[in-house]
Amino acid sequence: MNKSKTTVSDTMTIMKMLKKLLRDTKLVYTRKAKLRENLVIVGMVGLVLLTIALLHPGVRPRWDRSYRQQLFATFLTDLHASGLDPQAFWLFRERFSPGTFTINPEAVGIFQTFRVTDLSADETWLLAYKGSYIDSTDSIVPTASLSAYIQVDNEYLYVSDQVALKWQDTDKKIQLVFILPISEMKKANGFFDYLPEEMTLLEDKYWLNQTELKLQ
Repeated sequence: MNKSKTTVSDTMTIMKMLKKLLRDTKLVYTRKAKLRENLVIVGMVGLVLLTIALLHPGVRPRWDRSYRQQLFATFLTDLHASGLDPQAFWLFRERFSPGTFTINPEAVGIFQTFRVTDLSADETWLLAYKGSYIDSTDSIVPTASLSAYIQVDNEYLYVSDQVALKWQDTDKKIQLVFILPISEMKKANGFFDYLPEEMTLLEDKYWLNQTELKLQ
């Protein structure tokens, strides 16, 4: 009789152990499934964020040559259609190749903002912009004549009284040169306050920009 009770008791104990084992096993599988689910979600979110980052206008030009070429094609189309828009150029330059500005400390003073403090009688560069695919310099000059700075030939894709754009086949670059009044510079270049003392220095002067673009 005691032996029978012991056997039943042992059986019940074993059953409880099996039930607990099944619960623990189910819990382990549930946790693993949840972990896999979380990993999938994290991976998808990471992929979306990476895609957004790569396609951001500040990032995409660094790796996507076709995107840079598309930006230039749009800029060239607008140039032929309506001439040079200084604000559009300023935006195009930074989108085409994100970079950094360098100021000329001999001509520009740093206060709460930048100020034009001194100009030579000839060409004086104020700002230089450099990115991986662009080199661009903004200067102040005493003449509105493009011929003082370039020699226009048949290789130029676009030429007007103020703007010239040339494809340099030897090094696969675009050369863009333009001269505009200071009033046009004020529309695009927000680095300066154009205070009365600055405008005195800029009187009878012109904004010269010389830019090289790498399309390849």
